[in-house]
Amino acid sequence: NYSLDLHGTELASYRRTLFGGHAVYRSEDKSTYGQPVTEVELFGAENRQVHVRDEVNATGGALYYLSRSEVIEGSEQVTIVVRDSLTGLPLVRLPQERNIDYRIKYPEGRILFHRPVSSVQNAARLITSGLLSGNPVSIQIDYEATADSFEKNAYGGRVRQQLGDQIAVGVTAVQDETGDGPYELLGIDTEIRFGTGMRLLTEYAISNGSEALVNISHDGGLNYTAVAASGIEEGEAWKAAAEFDIGAWFDHPDFLQTTLYHKQLDSGFRAAGQTVEEGTQKSGAELLWKPRESDSFLFRFDREKRDNTTALAAAMLQTTMLQWRHKQRNWRLLTEFEALESEDVTGQRLTDDQLVALRLEVDLTDRLTGSAAQQLTLSGTSDNRTTLGLDYRPVDPLSLFASASTGTLGRSAKGGASLLLDKSRIYLTQRLMEEEANHESATILGGENQNGPYGSRLYTEYQLNRATAGTGSVSLFGAEKKWRYDTGLQLMIGGEISEAKRSTEETSQYSLASGLTYRYTDRFKLSLRGEFREQEGTATLQQFLTVNQAEGKLTPDLTLIGLYRYSVSDNRTTGLKEAGFEEASVGLAFRPTENDFFNALARATRLADRRPTETGGTDYLDTVLDTLSFEFSLQLTDALEWVEKNAVRWKEETDATDSFSSRAWLSLHRFNYLFTKSVDSGLEYRWLTESSTFGKRQGWLAELGWRPKKAVRLGIGYNFTDFSDDERSLNNYSVQGWFVRVQGIY
Repeated sequence: NYSLDLHGTELASYRRTLFGGHAVYRSEDKSTYGQPVTEVELFGAENRQVHVRDEVNATGGALYYLSRSEVIEGSEQVTIVVRDSLTGLPLVRLPQERNIDYRIKYPEGRILFHRPVSSVQNAARLITSGLLSGNPVSIQIDYEATADSFEKNAYGGRVRQQLGDQIAVGVTAVQDETGDGPYELLGIDTEIRFGTGMRLLTEYAISNGSEALVNISHDGGLNYTAVAASGIEEGEAWKAAAEFDIGAWFDHPDFLQTTLYHKQLDSGFRAAGQTVEEGTQKSGAELLWKPRESDSFLFRFDREKRDNTTALAAAMLQTTMLQWRHKQRNWRLLTEFEALESEDVTGQRLTDDQLVALRLEVDLTDRLTGSAAQQLTLSGTSDNRTTLGLDYRPVDPLSLFASASTGTLGRSAKGGASLLLDKSRIYLTQRLMEEEANHESATILGGENQNGPYGSRLYTEYQLNRATAGTGSVSLFGAEKKWRYDTGLQLMIGGEISEAKRSTEETSQYSLASGLTYRYTDRFKLSLRGEFREQEGTATLQQFLTVNQAEGKLTPDLTLIGLYRYSVSDNRTTGLKEAGFEEASVGLAFRPTENDFFNALARATRLADRRPTETGGTDYLDTVLDTLSFEFSLQLTDALEWVEKNAVRWKEETDATDSFSSRAWLSLHRFNYLFTKSVDSGLEYRWLTESSTFGKRQGWLAELGWRPKKAVRLGIGYNFTDFSDDERSLNNYSVQGWFVRVQGIY
């Protein structure tokens, strides 16, 4: 399993978590500007899953829900994205790491960050049309969910090559059939540098199909809106940009910088992170002048055209902004002028506004900062506003902030407190907005206490969202305690209670988990874990899971391993068993420590599985697989090795009306011959018989191997048969053909 993020360009980006092969090569040689001369990234996968992307507006809290539960474990990629409040262009992308930045509950589909995520970030712009100033912050979660389909393929990659120090060319290609439908993405990009002060970028990409199911939430995951397909599932996108550091040409870097860009995406173009910009044309220019350390002047022009069939919505938006910043030791002054124009789809002018604003920040003491801002309308739609704010740090662990605004469009206020003591954190945030037709408020209170890796952990958060359209709330409380003893024994117990009240439903969840691990030197290991979860909403669901494993050395050469996993999911409302599985396995391994002359493995396994034939259906299918297998390797001479495997499998399937049983025998006979110390070959004959079809399949497999180093073996071969050598595999008879093998020897 691997996380894949092809993000070398802005347009041809692709993000998934897959199961298969992933290879990355970066040359040690670098260009003058620090870029590898050659970069190659390739991937291939065969999956039965669907890609989901949730984009959630940050609320100022730490708790967020996903649009789906039962997320495939380890498949999530979480990114905090800051976008420009006016153009929507992404300014910052901050990847988050599991167990460092956040924790996730896969069955519940819930993420808890280690610290609150602010809803806005301080913006370079002073003038704003929203009641809360700043650039909006959102959380993008890409993850995988199980799909009821046959296994399908996904493959592709990216190549980037420097052509000298000044020119680089990149190509990205993706072919993905594992999602909701086939998806293709092809992109090419170039970068041209003219010294340290000038860079030209171009990108072109084309897509066909949709690479993810996209859902958007404006309230932290309480409610989601699916981004419906436009009916056009193919399109093109291209971008051109130029960056100039004119000051660097005269040995004064950053003295005068300018940027030009044009970006265009068709309505049917699909790529990771481009949802909000589909069907747009954007152009702009920026000029930044810093005549001295204390002053900077910024000019910016942006124009956006959007494919739009709604007569009342803006199809064209154009902004012109001029800004001056001045800073002294204990105060800062910001002034800004902005002209805003918009038109509808017919070219009719909707707005023609001109505004000016001024903001003053003063450090009143070392711990207290005050701010005041005034926004005035020179012409057009009135949007006057006065804002006052305070940031106070009475002591180092405690931080307080508050701001209030009143003006033509309404009133708003936000405030909060954060207290950090050693390994404990408490936070409180309050946000209010009052417009003529809508009133919104949000209250968030949370905290976490962590006493250490083998101590106790408590965490909680409460969110209350109130608006004219309805009220929603989320509450979470969790606790975990661990004990560790010198005898090698470790114990753990934990639990959670959570509630979510949405406009359409109310759900509550309870979970309890416990675990035990024991280790007695290297001779015996034991691990026991159990989890229970109950969810109450439109239906009452209960789920139980236990995972247990033991390993013991009977002698230095003989090891016994046992494994038992069991899970059941019941719908208490309907009285139906919705899903469940049971896996029991015992294995015996003979691996001599003194020589490698003879090795043997024996294993017995039972796998029972129940799942509905369709989501929400009452029909079911029970499958039970019992297998026995034995294999060994015998070194006949220094150059000749004999490998043998024999296995039998009993299969039984039962549905609501009938049952079916079968038996299969698998036998493999292989000889490996060592030509030299680094070159070997293998010839294998395998056969498979199944009682249900009275059929027999047989054939050969050939392989050639090479050991470039003692601990690594590379092999390439051809399988003339079409069935797997895994006795537990329910063959679809599609494994015939070429294969490569990489082995590590230790």
